[in-house]
Amino acid sequence: MKIFRHIFLNTNGNPAEMGILIENPRNRKPQSNVDAAVMTFVDGREYSDYVEEWLDDPWLRLVICGISSLNYDYGNRINGIATFDENLPNEGHICILFAHPNIKNPKIVLDDAVMRLTNGCSYNAFVSMHYPYVRIVIWGLNNLPYNEV
Repeated sequence: MKIFRHIFLNTNGNPAEMGILIENPRNRKPQSNVDAAVMTFVDGREYSDYVEEWLDDPWLRLVICGISSLNYDYGNRINGIATFDENLPNEGHICILFAHPNIKNPKIVLDDAVMRLTNGCSYNAFVSMHYPYVRIVIWGLNNLPYNEV
């Protein structure tokens, strides 16, 4: 298992922490190892976890503790979507998209926002299995500095 950790510093003083967990691809049944690694990472904190948007990579999980405490930009909404942007190491970048809960079909609205945002560049997108109003886009996922755990 390898992990990338990143702290988001907020003006409200409540930092959020992100972890990207990647299990060894030789493990044919990664689910239990990834689930255990998530529990170790969150260490009793409230968290949101996300899977790769095409649901075809059970070896990869994104976890954020304190996602609601991030400083979202509500002024530059794309079709009713609030955004949070931050640079990551090694020329990586993350954008979290939050659709307003009144949007009737958040998947279509978020798909459109991701296409506009990425503008043909290579990216990884993550979705929540429980809350359809969030999409997380990361550029440079493979270049991030991971640590073996």
